[in-house]
Amino acid sequence: MACNALSLGIRDDKVITTMLLHDVCEDCDTALQELPVNEKVCRSVALMTFEIMAGGTKETAKNPAITT
Repeated sequence: MACNALSLGIRDDKVITTMLLHDVCEDCDTALQELPVNEKVCRSVALMTFEIMAGGTKETAKNPAITT
């Protein structure tokens, strides 16, 4: 996402940081509170981060038609 934003001319540090960090939370099992960023960026990352409900998987959360 960050590469797409840059290719579109978006250069805002907060936007690029948010786009880079949302996958850290999704894919690296890192809590938002662990990110070394200010509260505004943390809130933005939270809005972009896909949350998986307890007992679910990333695949079922992104596609509710799949059942476990």
